[in-house]
Amino acid sequence: MASKVAERYPGEEHFVEGYVPQSMNAEYSSLHRSVTWIGMGCILSSLPFWGTFVFGLAVTIFGTHTSHNQGYIDMQGQVVGAGADFNSLWFLWGGLIGALLMVTIGVLLIKKGRKNYKEYLRTYGGHH
Repeated sequence: MASKVAERYPGEEHFVEGYVPQSMNAEYSSLHRSVTWIGMGCILSSLPFWGTFVFGLAVTIFGTHTSHNQGYIDMQGQVVGAGADFNSLWFLWGGLIGALLMVTIGVLLIKKGRKNYKEYLRTYGGHH
């Protein structure tokens, strides 16, 4: 029995046979690492960039809208931006580059955060 316990993960010797611990309580859990949560936050932070990309794409495909051609009235009552060229490609490419950058950073951080769990699986096998 002692040799079987020694072969298993050091934190699991007190578990009843067949019991699978909760992910949050396991020592090798990815949920304990800040880098995992920061990576998830980066992926969520990509959503505004995707929205900006969709806005730029829609304006590029369907043309500029009236508000872009007419401008707006500033605090002094002057019309600003009337007839100004609205370049939607800045929104399209800026949103796409920002979204892809945030998703890439997020995926890399999550992979780094799951390093201990992947090492655990390689060493002790996945019995879940």
